Amino acid sequence: MTKNTPIPHDKFFKKMMSNRQFALDFCKDLLPKKILRHIRLESLSYINESHITPDLKGHLADVILRFKRTDGKQGHYYISLIIEHKSHPDNKVAGQLLVYLSNGYGKQLKHQPQAELIIPVVYYHGTQKWEIRPFKDLIRDLPQELECYVPSFDIFMIDVHQMKEEDILGLTNMFVSSALLLQKYILDAEALTLVLDNIFGGINPDDDGNLFEAIIVYFMHQLPKHKIKITEIMETLQTTSAKREFISMYEDLIQQGVEQGMEKGMEKGMEKGMEQAINRSVKKGYEMGLSVQQLSMLNDISIDKVKEILNLRG
Repeated sequence: MTKNTPIPHDKFFKKMMSNRQFALDFCKDLLPKKILRHIRLESLSYINESHITPDLKGHLADVILRFKRTDGKQGHYYISLIIEHKSHPDNKVAGQLLVYLSNGYGKQLKHQPQAELIIPVVYYHGTQKWEIRPFKDLIRDLPQELECYVPSFDIFMIDVHQMKEEDILGLTNMFVSSALLLQKYILDAEALTLVLDNIFGGINPDDDGNLFEAIIVYFMHQLPKHKIKITEIMETLQTTSAKREFISMYEDLIQQGVEQGMEKGMEKGMEKGMEQAINRSVKKGYEMGLSVQQLSMLNDISIDKVKEILNLRG
């Protein structure tokens, strides 16, 4: 298993989209028909580059998908899935996308005589409702007869927070449903607790271990914010293999905490650093719902030592 490091919201989405079946089902279920009728879904391939300019990297991230055309003509159509970093609307995003598209088309025209269509699709999971304004709205006091000189392009937006829960659960791919539900409620601890069964009940590592791991790890790194107990998640997992994989990943996270504590402790003394790391691991695990016996086994210390760290009596 790979090292489990914290996954920000945009990196989680990009990791999920790197799975071809996930990306295919995501596009099939969420892109509008007027786009789908022009692309051959089964021809999906990835473009291993970004059109994000250095000054926009703090605002946007992207995944670029390439599809063959359904009309049989040469060339491709590109779907740029653009992830908005902020959890609240940015009224200037149309200007940022103008720079993005200009950069993308500029790269194409350096190597070929004609450009191929880039369709911008904004993926947003913030809680505030957001309607993206066209670029012309960013120009002050624009006379109508001069609008013809303003760049104009449509932007399709996938606003996860505005999607109905039943619609998300009705998607083709359970991993897509799980990922979208998780991001829909990730900023709302109370609502997230109520949908744990829908998020974790239908996914299984036997179907796709990498996607399962990505969802679990992303969720685990949000736990300290939401105070959701580990046992609550365990109860939602439907198969033995899912429970086993979940425990394995949790143990990896605990071990990482110990190792990080040891590295920090090198300067002040290995023994002291190790002790502090174990103390943090025990307290964090207890907050997440692990029993004294489980913490004793995971950290290789006695039950009495666990109770001492937690200041428990009896």
